[in-house]
Amino acid sequence: MAVKSLRRARRPVNMAALAKELGVSRATLYRHVGSATDVKALVGESVGQRRSNEEVFAAVKAVMGERGLRGTTLEAVAERAGVSAVTLHRRFGDRLSLLRAFMDAIPARRVGRALAGADPSRVRAVLLDFTRRALSDLEGSLELMRAMLGDPLAFEELSTKARDPARGVSAGVLAYFTRCVTSGSLGGDPRTLTTVYLSSLFGFGLMARSMARDQALASPSNVAMLVSTFLEGALPRSRRC
Repeated sequence: MAVKSLRRARRPVNMAALAKELGVSRATLYRHVGSATDVKALVGESVGQRRSNEEVFAAVKAVMGERGLRGTTLEAVAERAGVSAVTLHRRFGDRLSLLRAFMDAIPARRVGRALAGADPSRVRAVLLDFTRRALSDLEGSLELMRAMLGDPLAFEELSTKARDPARGVSAGVLAYFTRCVTSGSLGGDPRTLTTVYLSSLFGFGLMARSMARDQALASPSNVAMLVSTFLEGALPRSRRC
């Protein structure tokens, strides 16, 4: 109502005018709203140059690397991205929604979902391609992996509240391995195969990056080694060579 009154009177919508119109001090208004920039965001006025989602997600990664999962708040990300917390709230919702959007933007998640429809008769070629993409992506998302491994309780929160299991990498891998087992191209329990494969993939990515920084994670030798090691145990005995 205060904003409408100021606009009808053709007066500027700023902190001093709003405080006077509402009959409160500017200090009180700042405590409840945040800043003049936040006021403009709330009333739909320009807050300056809009940051792209990519810039916001880069800020998420930076904050995550510095403060871990618990410290990755809307306020911290907004400060790093150079926008107001209100702006992020309006675009993404709450903190968990921001983290969900960040994770959904990771290319490997989209590739993992698409894996469900891959050809089960070409399991080695399919896994070579997916492993290469996943390791390449992991190299750019190590902050997320370290943050999750460093705080199991925060990882559980992220997994149960911010992540949609049906849209994750594991769901796509499980669906693919289920089809592979059904068709006879892999042997064993699909859930166990999924756990072993993804544990090897992400565990290798973290260890290799910390121990061998001079080699790209997704090098042909690394990709071939991971897939071959997995398939040695997963292929039916009749198909091992």
